[in-house]
Amino acid sequence: MAVANNAIIIGHTTKLNIVHYKSERVLTYKMIDEAHARNNGAAHNIFQKNKTRFIEGKHYHMVKYAEAEALKPYGVDVPPRGLTLITERGYLLLVKSFTDDLAWEVQEQLVDHYFRGENQLLGTPIADKPETITSKQYYELKNMIHTTTARLHFKDKAQHGIANMIRFKLNVGGIQSIRPEDYTKAVAILEMSQQSAAMLWDIYLDMERLFVEKYMCEGIPFTSTLRKEFTERFQRKLPPAPDWREVVRQLEAPDDDGPEPLPQS
Repeated sequence: MAVANNAIIIGHTTKLNIVHYKSERVLTYKMIDEAHARNNGAAHNIFQKNKTRFIEGKHYHMVKYAEAEALKPYGVDVPPRGLTLITERGYLLLVKSFTDDLAWEVQEQLVDHYFRGENQLLGTPIADKPETITSKQYYELKNMIHTTTARLHFKDKAQHGIANMIRFKLNVGGIQSIRPEDYTKAVAILEMSQQSAAMLWDIYLDMERLFVEKYMCEGIPFTSTLRKEFTERFQRKLPPAPDWREVVRQLEAPDDDGPEPLPQS
């Protein structure tokens, strides 16, 4: 099967063939998942959950199996049930929930270089950029963040916070922008986060055991007063959080007084 020689690179290494349908450029669910490094089926699931917001012919096209030959030159197969193709406007609606570090870069590249015709030939960089970590290293860091927060109830908030901590400590715009020489530093930061998550889980189990033994199994009513005491006891076990605003203020303050004096013995 011949494939049109119009591939471009999106993100770090994702190769996409530009697909045309009804005189406009379109994407399949699979192409969106690959570009955004999402699990297979992620884009489809989001579309289905919000299908009432998408208008056929404006945000997407339904391709019938009888039209399969028209898409074969692009390497796209149409199953017997048909195929959904997402337009530029549909894509921008669909990825509103993609807020990870890679999403911002990918969205800009897809709009500029895929949908709007600023073609980037395969193997040609979009722009001269500082050298950054490899795609494999990027996914390794993302996987570390995922495994660190997997057992947390507020995992989305935790993942966002950890990513921001890395950005702050390494002075980068996002994980994908980490310099190669800082990769081991990023790993070390995430390893500390993993240790904290493990300690948090131990504290959680300890508090649950205490709750079961002292309240549930003894039939003691868990009043609002007891809940407050219970929460305060839990909070006392946690180390104080750093004041990041104060840290930034100290880092940005001019250092005109020379080194700090040595402590007096």
